[in-house]
Amino acid sequence: MKIGHKLRRLRQYRRFSTRELADLLGIGQNTYVSWELDKTYPSFKYFVPLAEALGLCPISLMAFLFEQISLEELLMITETVPDLKEAVIFYKNHKDKLTAVEHSDIREELLRLNHMIQKSTLTQSSE
Repeated sequence: MKIGHKLRRLRQYRRFSTRELADLLGIGQNTYVSWELDKTYPSFKYFVPLAEALGLCPISLMAFLFEQISLEELLMITETVPDLKEAVIFYKNHKDKLTAVEHSDIREELLRLNHMIQKSTLTQSSE
């Protein structure tokens, strides 16, 4: 599945129009539509704003777009991380523990990190 089709599925899942999502990103609707049609691709500077607009963790969004995790896994990760800022901070603090050396390992590492986030969130909420 191409990146544009995945972006369309996420946008529709979140019930945004192309104009609404483009406005949230500060880009023109035609630019966003060209991403969904795979005519152009978003530059990396748009990944964090795109993830935030869709209510997703940027790292998990990239993993989904590059076929390292499924849509179901992406949504599961998103549902278990209550705060996007906390997720990004957690990933940054634990990036040295990301030991994957091959693309096939990234999926397992993301799921392992998600499990660590869940444990960390539970620990923080019980303090």
